[in-house]
Amino acid sequence: MVLLLSLFLAAFIVLCGKKTIRTHTTLIYILCAFLSILSGAALYLQKASEQDIPGYLSSVILSVFTKGGLACALFAFVMFAGAVSNGSSFRKTVLPLRGELSIMASILAAGHIVFYGSRYFLLLFTQAADLQKITLIAALSSFLLLLLLIPLFITSFRRIRRRMKARTWKRLQRSAYGFYALLYLHILFFNMRPAGKGQPGAILNVVLYSILFLSYGYMRIAKALRKNTRDYLLLPLRFAAVFCAACVLAGFLVPLYQARNVQASSGQQMDASASADSGAAAVEEAATGTSAGNPDTAPDASSAQYKDGKYTGAAIGYNGRLTVSVTIEDGVITDAHMKGSVDDEPYITDACAVFDEIVAQNNTLVDAVSGATTSSHALTEAVEDALSKAAAEQAD
Repeated sequence: MVLLLSLFLAAFIVLCGKKTIRTHTTLIYILCAFLSILSGAALYLQKASEQDIPGYLSSVILSVFTKGGLACALFAFVMFAGAVSNGSSFRKTVLPLRGELSIMASILAAGHIVFYGSRYFLLLFTQAADLQKITLIAALSSFLLLLLLIPLFITSFRRIRRRMKARTWKRLQRSAYGFYALLYLHILFFNMRPAGKGQPGAILNVVLYSILFLSYGYMRIAKALRKNTRDYLLLPLRFAAVFCAACVLAGFLVPLYQARNVQASSGQQMDASASADSGAAAVEEAATGTSAGNPDTAPDASSAQYKDGKYTGAAIGYNGRLTVSVTIEDGVITDAHMKGSVDDEPYITDACAVFDEIVAQNNTLVDAVSGATTSSHALTEAVEDALSKAAAEQAD
């Protein structure tokens, strides 16, 4: 939804504001800077209150700016301007504005970069060992993305471009291909974990952004090949490009759905096992008069998903590392509590309510605590880290 709205807004800006962008460039940049500051302030206020943005529509509209949606959409227009055929009306409209659009996109993304960068880049250079692998890769790709964005942003200004040699400028601008690839990976990495938990918005983001960037890659490769390859070779090469794109997309989507199905089926099996055991115990007690707590009727620990014991898990909250302790008895989660955290009060204390739900449901597919969303997700990730150790012990 955010991407579609952002693309629509970007199209409106290009079609209706192209003359204004060319004649009042400085004013447009100032307006973009103002919107970027507002989006950054909105993110900080949201963090301070730990409250979600009220209302679905207002949440989507604000996310267009705070999540970098409009910036990405403007970059998309710049991307496709170089990928479509030379005589197309789209190219004729967008190509003369690509420098200005790139600068606008970079400025609009500044608030998003400063807010999230101040957190993830700090963790990357100070607590990299505590970051989960997917978060570490995402933070590293984001840092490389920023390193490419800075020179591309500076050399997009016409005054800078005029002072550079044409060949040098073109060579530098070719790094935009790496920037687009890292931008796609940046979006994928930060959506993979919530998508794996079955969040519809994250799954939709993975699908839509994959369609956008993989379509660009296909069109750009096809255009490059068209210049140097005979026509009869283009058709199989295009099919090969589509096949590779489909494999890449499947490579990201299949593990997401598998992870979701494994967690869901695990929870269902635990519930079914508990129901069957309690039912069998009730029947035996009624027939023989023995207690339901008889050791003979206890579940077989060897068939459990987790090995009994106490395990420690860790994750990264708002302010740094937090740790939890999880107790497994008879293959079932019997206790989970926080051992240490540097997150702010009262949010982290409120978020601890997720422990009761995790123990009750015997899995981590629980809702976040309202008013402490980020802290709740961090505690859930820490429990998952502990459970992964328990599962590994059981497998051994």
